[in-house]
Amino acid sequence: MKVSGFAIGKLSHPEHLDLLEDLLFITKRRRNNSVALSRVQLWLLNEIFADETSVKGLKNLADSKGISLDGGGSPPPEDGDARLEKAIANGLQFHRLRSNSIRQIGDGIAWRCFGYDRAVMRLLSQRPTKQQTFAEGTAHELQEWAKTFDSNQGVAILNAITNVLAIGDVTVVKPDGSGEIVEVKSSGATSRRLTRQKRKMREVVELLNFGHGEIEDKEITIVRFDILPENDLNRLLELLDRASNEGWSAGRINTCCYTECMNTIAFKKSKVAIANLKASRNAESATFLSKGDWVTEMTSLDVLAFTPNCMPFSVFPFPAKRCVELMTGVTSYKSYFNISAFFRELGQEGWKFNRNAARVVAESEGLATPADTIGEVEKDGTRISIPPGHVTKMQMEMLRPSVIIRELEETRKLGPYAGPKWNFVLYGREAEIWD
Repeated sequence: MKVSGFAIGKLSHPEHLDLLEDLLFITKRRRNNSVALSRVQLWLLNEIFADETSVKGLKNLADSKGISLDGGGSPPPEDGDARLEKAIANGLQFHRLRSNSIRQIGDGIAWRCFGYDRAVMRLLSQRPTKQQTFAEGTAHELQEWAKTFDSNQGVAILNAITNVLAIGDVTVVKPDGSGEIVEVKSSGATSRRLTRQKRKMREVVELLNFGHGEIEDKEITIVRFDILPENDLNRLLELLDRASNEGWSAGRINTCCYTECMNTIAFKKSKVAIANLKASRNAESATFLSKGDWVTEMTSLDVLAFTPNCMPFSVFPFPAKRCVELMTGVTSYKSYFNISAFFRELGQEGWKFNRNAARVVAESEGLATPADTIGEVEKDGTRISIPPGHVTKMQMEMLRPSVIIRELEETRKLGPYAGPKWNFVLYGREAEIWD
């Protein structure tokens, strides 16, 4: 999502950050308390409703003044209108960023309830819709949502307070880990579709047990390996802590990743800090880069809204204060990931680089797109395509390259195969590393 400096600056005020920190802390601390989770969700709903009401009011004001918020080739506004246009644009950015931060707290509730299962969350986030809390059917959704808590059938989550839950209106997570989607009509009637418990959730369970299925119009294999996704998030936390005191920090995460952090609250002397960041980057480049290396950049601001390949910052294993700073963009980090160095590490373990992304796509007969792969490696007759999502996890979640190598080895044990084959790999010990 697009984030302005004004929105981040206003959201950095203690009255906003403290509230978000308290709400996030409750959801982390009382994750097994259904009463606490129900009360927090109502609070989140009220906060989002207030922001959406403000957004609607600002849009109406712009319309009444003839101000085009998208530019649209309209003539330059006069001075007074220009100031009003900027004020409205800043207000919209602030309320959208704030409601997104609230929804990240809701995302955290969903991820914890489903045991941090990426496959389940990917399926539940398909066909995303723009949630509106002041929609006509919200009252009926609340009634259906409340029934679950009253009947002790599990934890009910209002989809409208999340970024990730996009199918139906209410998602119920039962004590056995299964799920149910409730689609509420404005008339009050309900249409229930068990999330492949009867259809979709049952399909997820089958996929997790080395089955096959279709996700996003691509037939894939989903496998689960008993792997602990070791990472260097502790190193990232050290950099974030340092940035909270000095305004900036930078350092090498591992042989493939270099990261810079900035904290807008502590960021006082911007020219000095930027000069220091550049000096640090230049010093690291001598050992971090080889001639012709392929390096990709990504910032935490790129993943503030829901991103399928990255956990929400609300479940990072950090203190609630640090999580909130990341959720709001008050603190951000930029990671430089050396893809060439990553492939060299794979080569040291016997995984030969076989085809680049362009060749994989060209030779896939329409099965692959540039969004599916960064390249293909081969070992002992087993060819595996590396998805961009792996880079995102190494870049944003600080997943260690050694985990990807172990995944490749485990996949190889399943037997060689020819041609493109798309795997969705789950790490059985994923839940151990998050909050």
